[in-house]
Amino acid sequence: MHNLGTMRINGQPPDITGGATHFYQPYAMKPPIPVPKGANGHYLSENAPRRYEYVPGVTVVMPGGEKVPAFTRRPPWADGMREVPVPGIPDRLGKFFVAPGAGHVI
Repeated sequence: MHNLGTMRINGQPPDITGGATHFYQPYAMKPPIPVPKGANGHYLSENAPRRYEYVPGVTVVMPGGEKVPAFTRRPPWADGMREVPVPGIPDRLGKFFVAPGAGHVI
């Protein structure tokens, strides 16, 4: 009996990305923008500026050394692509996408 999560096809390791054709690393995108706080002291993560997004775990270091949540730049090519969650890889480390019309890559 084979575990499909570790089975190899034609000697190749399994594709854990679900056929992703593109990826980027949100923590590495520059420049991050600090997420503002509202009057109640909570971060307003739902109000990302254009071409930015909130990704949990992405932070920016403020003067004085405090780490605060940050909006990270979203590449324009990601618009219109289907995002593929990859088990074991948090969004802050890598976001994976499949281009429109792309078949599964083996």
